[in-house]
Amino acid sequence: MAAMNLMDMLSGVMAGPQGHMIGQQLGLSDQQTQAAMTAAVPLLVNALAQNAEQPGGAHALSGALAQHNGEALDRLASGTLPDQTDGQRILGHMFGAQDTQAAQAVGRAAGINPQVAMSVLQFLAPIILGALSRRMGGASTGGSATLPGQGDAPFDPSVLGGVLGQERAHVQNQLPGLLGTLGRLVDRDGDGNPLDDLARMIGGR
Repeated sequence: MAAMNLMDMLSGVMAGPQGHMIGQQLGLSDQQTQAAMTAAVPLLVNALAQNAEQPGGAHALSGALAQHNGEALDRLASGTLPDQTDGQRILGHMFGAQDTQAAQAVGRAAGINPQVAMSVLQFLAPIILGALSRRMGGASTGGSATLPGQGDAPFDPSVLGGVLGQERAHVQNQLPGLLGTLGRLVDRDGDGNPLDDLARMIGGR
C-alpha cells in the first residue's frame, strides 16, 4: 500500500478541530484559517523539497526529522498548540531571510495580516516536519528509507529527496489553480528572489 501523502495526512489539521483551534488562537475565522493553511502547506512542502536538493540538504533534513518525529501532531490532537519558537527556527532553516516574504505570500492568499500569516507558518512548521517523519516511516516499509545506526540521519537522504519530489508533484496536481507554479518558484524578474514572484502569483498580480 502506498504511503499517505502529506496533504492527506494534514487534511484533518487544516479542516478539523485542530485547525479551528489554531485559527481561534490567532483570531481567524475557519474560512481564513483554511485559506491560510491551504497556501502554507504547499509553500512548506516546496521549501523542504528545495532544501533537500541542496548539497548536504537531505542529510541535514533527515537529522531534523529525528527531532520532529510526530510529537507535535500528537500534542495538537490532545489540544496543545505547537511551539512557535521551534516553528520560527524551522522557518529560518527553510526560508532563510525570505521567511517574511513567505508570510506575505500566505497572507495575500488568505486575505490576512502578514504577521498573523507568519504565526500560521510557525504553527505548521513543526507539524509538517512531524508528518514528513511519519510519512518516511511509511516509506521505510520496504527497508530502504532508514539508515540503521546513524542517529543524526535516520532516513536515507536519497529516499527522502525522492519522497519530497513526489510530495511537490502531488501538491502541484492538487492545487493547479492556486499554486500551479509553486514547485518551480520561478524568478520571473531575474532578481534572484523567487518568493516575491510567488507572492504575486498567489495574489493574482
